[in-house]
Amino acid sequence: MTNKILFFGCGTHREAAMMSYLLGRAESEFKGVPATIRGYSLCIQRLDQTPDTIFVNEHGSFSVQSLLRKNWDDSFRNYIIKADPEGSVAGIIWELDYLDFEIIKYWEIVDYGWYEECDVVAHTDDGQQISVRSVRLRKGHQIDSIVDSISYDPWLQSQEQYKIAATKSRQDFLSLNAEKLMTDSKS
Repeated sequence: MTNKILFFGCGTHREAAMMSYLLGRAESEFKGVPATIRGYSLCIQRLDQTPDTIFVNEHGSFSVQSLLRKNWDDSFRNYIIKADPEGSVAGIIWELDYLDFEIIKYWEIVDYGWYEECDVVAHTDDGQQISVRSVRLRKGHQIDSIVDSISYDPWLQSQEQYKIAATKSRQDFLSLNAEKLMTDSKS
């Protein structure tokens, strides 16, 4: 049995279309629950503010900037949450399996030091408090601005650019992890 992960998505991750691009399933399969997290603000980070430090893992040595520049030009901007005791961020809770969350972490370049996983409490419109996973800005990283997390355009680049980059990211992840996935599926 696969363990489910409740993932809080904001920015493009609050959109079923983006989850479809990233995880390779029909948009209609994604039924999220609107929620808000407290203690965070929604921020925009520009490409030149992303880490240019080289990180090493089993797949090689890269910087976040060098990885992002493979798909985006200098106008690239991205949403991310940042700890802020006075802030709150609206988003969607998605129920994902372990593989889905690993694909999201790969997209968010967690293993190369861009963002980090975090556990947060999401508050639903009907008053429930639900423990969820998300990704946030690492301490010491720069942001361009804080935005209104209720009414914002989730697509900072064209939706087509996200579709192309997310599809490629998923395919790269699956290719890099094919042997491990085959072994895991036999266990």
